[in-house]
Amino acid sequence: MLLGSVAYAGPAEQFAGNHQATRCALTTIAVAAPEVFPHSADYDPRTGTFLVGSLKKGTVTVVDRDGSARTLVDDPALVSVQGIRIDRARNRVLVTDVDLGTADTTRGAGPLKVAGVASYDLRTGRRQWYADLAAVAPRNTSHLAADVVVDSDGTAYVVDTQSPTLFRVSRTGRASVLLASTLLAGTPGLGVPGVLPDIAASSVALVPGDLLIVAKGDGTLVRVPIHHPDQAAAVKLDTNLVPLAASLRALPDGSIAAVSSGLLTQKPAVVQRIRPDSSWRSAKVTVTDTVPDPITSGITAGPHGATYTLSGGLADLLQHKPNAGFTLRQVRVS
Repeated sequence: MLLGSVAYAGPAEQFAGNHQATRCALTTIAVAAPEVFPHSADYDPRTGTFLVGSLKKGTVTVVDRDGSARTLVDDPALVSVQGIRIDRARNRVLVTDVDLGTADTTRGAGPLKVAGVASYDLRTGRRQWYADLAAVAPRNTSHLAADVVVDSDGTAYVVDTQSPTLFRVSRTGRASVLLASTLLAGTPGLGVPGVLPDIAASSVALVPGDLLIVAKGDGTLVRVPIHHPDQAAAVKLDTNLVPLAASLRALPDGSIAAVSSGLLTQKPAVVQRIRPDSSWRSAKVTVTDTVPDPITSGITAGPHGATYTLSGGLADLLQHKPNAGFTLRQVRVS
C-alpha cells in the first residue's frame, strides 16, 4: 500500500545506523521518467527489465537496468495503475486499475469507485481483457484494487484496500469473489485523511500449498487457502509488520519479503523477512534493511535473485506536485 500513519522507531532505525556504511555496495537504478509516479514493480528475468505502473498517467513502463524507460501500455480505459504482475507463462502483464483522484483522467463515479484488473500482451502492450471488480463486489462501497498475483493456471487474485473482499479473475477475465470476510476489513483511523480511509488489505503473495498471504495495512497477515477460502485465518506473528505494510515478495524458499512505507511518519521505509512454519499458521518477522526514502511502496525480484524496492514519489503525487522520476533500490532480505 502507498500510505502510512503509524510512527515506528527502534529496531529498524538501529539497523539503518549499523548498516549505513555498507549500503552503498547495493545497486540503485535512478529512472528519469517525469510524472509517472509508480506504485508497484515486477521483474522480467527473460528480458532483464522491470515493469512499473503509473498512478498519474495510467500507463505501464518498461525500465532497463541502466535506467532507460519506454511506455509499453497506454490504454485510455485505465485511470491509475497500482498493482502490476508479470505472467511470463502466458506472455502477459496484469495490472490493477484504481482512482485516487490524483490521475490525469478519472471516471464519472469519482475517487475510490474504480476497481478493475486488465491483461496486456507483454510484447505489444495490446489489451486482452478488462474485468470490472466493483461490478461483482458483494455491496456498493468504495474500492481500491491494491495488488494482484497469478497462479500456475492463470487465475488472478486481487485485494482491495477499501472493501473486505478478495477477488478471483479467470484466465480469460471473468471476475468473481473468492472471499468476503471481516478478516479483511480495514483498520479505523489507519489511512490518509481525505484520501484513503480505514486501510484494509494492502498486498498479496502466493506461496507453496496454494495459499494466498494477504497483508493488511496494520501489519497483520491473513492466510487464505485458494481451494478452501472458508478456512481463511489470521497468521500468528511473533511481531506484526511495521505499519503500513506496503508490498510483499514471495521468495524462493517459501518465505516472504515485505516493505513498509513511512509516508506520514517520514521515517525510513522498513524491509522485513517473514519466515513461516510449514502451514503458514504462524510466522516470525525480522527487520533486514531500511530504505532512505520513506515513501517506498513496492518490493520485487531483481537481477541474479536480488530484491529491489520502488520509491515512486507518492508524497509529491498526493500533494499535486511535479516529479522527475523514480528509484529502484536493491535491499537486503536476510
